Amino acid sequence: MCVANAGITTTIAPAHRMSIEQWQRDIDVNLTGAFRTVQACNRRHARSVATGASSSSPSLAALGGLPGQVAYAASKAGQLGMVRTLAGENAGRGITANAVLPGLVATEQVLTMPRM
Repeated sequence: MCVANAGITTTIAPAHRMSIEQWQRDIDVNLTGAFRTVQACNRRHARSVATGASSSSPSLAALGGLPGQVAYAASKAGQLGMVRTLAGENAGRGITANAVLPGLVATEQVLTMPRM
């Protein structure tokens, strides 16, 4: 099994104030990082590919957005689309692809996030 489990959710800014550098960092870590992980797993013919656990998984932000975190929400929606595509591409080979979409967990970091 392969799990893409690295991510960040530290950029908190309305879309009109987010810098391109902040956008790019979130997309690079959350989406491109997950892609590179599952791509390597596919090359090794892993039996199951999943994105899961806290900030790296697609999360509910993929479906409903998350005010103040446009790059995070976009990266999670991208992960969801990626997992659905991987599932379709690999179904005939017996390789599964799954996504876990957790909500926010009241961690120290989440509790200090500003309300938008």
